[in-house]
Amino acid sequence: MKDLIKASKALIPMSLLSISCGFIGAPKKEMKPETDSNQKTVQEAYNPQYYSLKNQENGGFVTLDFLYWYARESNLDIGRVCDYIRQPVSPLDQPPGGPFANSPVVRDLALPTKHFYVDDEWSPGFRIGVGWNTNRDGWDLYANWTYYHNESKETAKPTPIRAGNPNDPASGIAQIRATGFTQLEDPWANALTNLPYSFELDPSVPVDTIGFGFLTCVTNLSGKWTLNLNEFDLELGMKYWVRKSFAIRPYFGLRGALTRTSFVVKGRKTEDRTLPIAPGITLLPGTYDVFKNRFQNEFWGVGLLGGLQPEFHITHNIILYGNLGGALLWGKYSTENKFDFDQDLPFLIGQTRLEQILDADQTERDDFSRMQGILDLDIGLRWEQHWCKDRYSTALDVGWEHHYWFDFGLYHRSIGINEQTVFADPQFSAGEIQTFNQTYTNLTTNLGFGGLVVRARFDF
Repeated sequence: MKDLIKASKALIPMSLLSISCGFIGAPKKEMKPETDSNQKTVQEAYNPQYYSLKNQENGGFVTLDFLYWYARESNLDIGRVCDYIRQPVSPLDQPPGGPFANSPVVRDLALPTKHFYVDDEWSPGFRIGVGWNTNRDGWDLYANWTYYHNESKETAKPTPIRAGNPNDPASGIAQIRATGFTQLEDPWANALTNLPYSFELDPSVPVDTIGFGFLTCVTNLSGKWTLNLNEFDLELGMKYWVRKSFAIRPYFGLRGALTRTSFVVKGRKTEDRTLPIAPGITLLPGTYDVFKNRFQNEFWGVGLLGGLQPEFHITHNIILYGNLGGALLWGKYSTENKFDFDQDLPFLIGQTRLEQILDADQTERDDFSRMQGILDLDIGLRWEQHWCKDRYSTALDVGWEHHYWFDFGLYHRSIGINEQTVFADPQFSAGEIQTFNQTYTNLTTNLGFGGLVVRARFDF
């Protein structure tokens, strides 16, 4: 028994030693790099590029787009309809001994009731592009040129006829005083003729001594707006898979643009009835005033662009695509405003016919440098197919685009005349005259255009 115990004590250390030697001397098992759910090998950390055509390291592609777009500038009206409401003026507004000191004076308060804008016209355009695909992480280089022209017109309806309208031969002076009247107004007319109110004498004064000063009220009004756009983009992008059915192409690059807009407003005021304007002087039919304003704005600039183009693969061949991009251009802005005023006034003084013809024009020009911000949005469906064992690829897109240029247009516009002072002047028999201060505002507009896009693409 004692011998058995001694033998066991000797075997236990030998067994432990054998086990230890067995582990130490056993061949090592090949192990993979340790990973966890948040770690990948270097090769697995890259998203695969979108695709490469077979048997080619690099390849080119061409695109051709047909555009059918609308375009307009916001806040740009050609005219308005105003109701002129009779408003009495306090006697304190007239100095003692002034020209209207012994007569009650009324002011015509113009309240706009309707504005007229050019219609949204649709017109075609095109975009052509060439590019180069690389087999290095899906990088590509793409250059394209967009050309678009749009022309929109609008004609305002004739002035509505109601009681008290001076264009209505049936209206009398008493009706005009009592009810006011409605007029079609050209807000772009020259400052010298854009009088916001008029004076009238006491009803006891003979009618032929009463005159009207609503020189910017017209009987016909028309407007035309045009846009010419040339845009050049150079993009460097990289298209890769994010998920099994989702790919994305971030891109950045340069954009150059040249735009020209023209805005023309023409108003005509015609007097078709005989009107006594002073003792012994009568204004004859055929009197007309023509106001014409022509604004032309040009911009050219170069700057940076960038954006993202996601793609959702609905099936193997059908893709829902989008684009969210923008650009910031630095360039030169030039604006020109030309105003023409023609007037033909035939008078009858006693039995003598006289005709006064006035033809005046003026031009204003401004040039300055500025930043131009642009927003681009696209969405559409794409059909894509590979051919000849993936040696060639064709795609057809049908989509919709919006492009928005912030604070694009700048227009100087008269907003009325403020009475400043009344002072004595010995050159006038009345002894006193009133002076006025013309006030202006800078009207800023946004440019928006976009619409249907049909695109064909061929990769080779």
